[in-house]
Amino acid sequence: MDNLRLALCALGAALLLEEERRKRRDLSTRNDVDEDDFDEIPSTSINTTISNTTSSSNTNTTTTSLRRTNSTFLHPPKLTFRRNLYKRKKLPKPCLRKTDAKKKRRQWVRSWNQQRPTYGDKHYFPNLGRGGGGGSDGGEPENFVQFSRMFPEQFDALVEMLAPIIHRKNTSFRASISVEERLLVTLHYLATGESFQSLSHFFHMGNTTTRLFVPETLRAIHKVLKDKYLKCPDTAADWQDVSRGFLSEWDFPNCIGALDGRRLNIFPPPENTDSSKAKDDSCVTLMALVDSEYKFQYMDMTRNGRICNSAEFEGFILGDALEKRLVNVPGPAELPGSDRQTPHCVVADKAFPLKDYLMKPYLDRKTLTAEQQIFNYRISRASKVAGDAFNILTNRFRILQNTFNLQTCAVKVEDIAMACCALHNFLCVEAKDKYLADILDQEAQNNLGSLWQAALPHSADVTEKSKAIREEFCAYFMSQTGAVSSQYDLVLD
Repeated sequence: MDNLRLALCALGAALLLEEERRKRRDLSTRNDVDEDDFDEIPSTSINTTISNTTSSSNTNTTTTSLRRTNSTFLHPPKLTFRRNLYKRKKLPKPCLRKTDAKKKRRQWVRSWNQQRPTYGDKHYFPNLGRGGGGGSDGGEPENFVQFSRMFPEQFDALVEMLAPIIHRKNTSFRASISVEERLLVTLHYLATGESFQSLSHFFHMGNTTTRLFVPETLRAIHKVLKDKYLKCPDTAADWQDVSRGFLSEWDFPNCIGALDGRRLNIFPPPENTDSSKAKDDSCVTLMALVDSEYKFQYMDMTRNGRICNSAEFEGFILGDALEKRLVNVPGPAELPGSDRQTPHCVVADKAFPLKDYLMKPYLDRKTLTAEQQIFNYRISRASKVAGDAFNILTNRFRILQNTFNLQTCAVKVEDIAMACCALHNFLCVEAKDKYLADILDQEAQNNLGSLWQAALPHSADVTEKSKAIREEFCAYFMSQTGAVSSQYDLVLD
């Protein structure tokens, strides 16, 4: 009897195994799945079942063993079955689990950027003649100046100042971008106005990497240079030094600066539908106070493109400070060689209002007297310093000629303008003879003034006191002590 039970149990197990294999063949035919997608059922399952049945002596034990056998064959592990299907990509994509659908990992550094040590900016240093030497290192220093708008000596000095701020350590993953590389890319960006995509290909750097460290370097340049090279005079002695410079260089006494404004073009906001308002919002106004040596003493920016009256001009911090005498400007002083007293003032062109502290030329009318013509000539010589400074700035850093998109630009316009002005003053002080040697001739040939013409409307806001001050200057310029020989040759018939 026991042998009969054993035989029946083995026969039942064999039938169940054959039935399960048939079902799997049918399933693989319908779903285009190979039989190899299923893990082989270990033969020990049947042996275990038979051994368990042999050790049992009643019918209940045999029934339990058969039930377990059916569970083993009819319900195989689903994870094993699905994993094989995913590996062969037999199932549609929505059926993939998150743990099984692993994305292909992107490379850490693109092969193009891996060539930076060979063909990147370090490759350009010897070819550009960095470090001087008259071409002994394979290049000419003039090439480096044209490439970066910076002389090699000043470049090295600037690297030393920026190192504590923008230096990054090397890691076990990759070597960091050096301070020299960061500065060279940033200077070339300011000199040419190229896009970050173009810079990344040119210097073999990542586009995102370039977008991150260029704004950081611009802010660092302004930070290290502003206290020494872009500082507005804050004492009476400092303002008097500026006044002596205008007297010796431009023959205009009691002048503490030349004021001018220029526009940086921007794309207007897309939601702006008003044509007149869109015209005002299509530029950023940059106001600057310049000394007699083309250096920027003070910078201010506003989004409003119209500055046509005293109220809007006084909206600038500089206008409020001069109006309220908050910058320690010295009081009225005698004109050289005369007992006439006039206040220290700023000179500007016709677009600005005539104030007690701000002198402007007479309007261009045919009824101007000889005194008024001479005054216009003298004040124009002094006020054109600001215009020349702007032209020098835009000739060196041509990014300021671009049209900025404030919605997508990775760098703030303020950071660009402040960094350019700081670098301009830095070069005016440290390399004045080389920096200003032929720049004015180039500016005259290229006619860059028309590109940055402010085109501000004339102001008619005039007070009686301000007109009296201007008349004092007119009388002084016609006197024997205040006149210069060139004024009669160029003004009078």
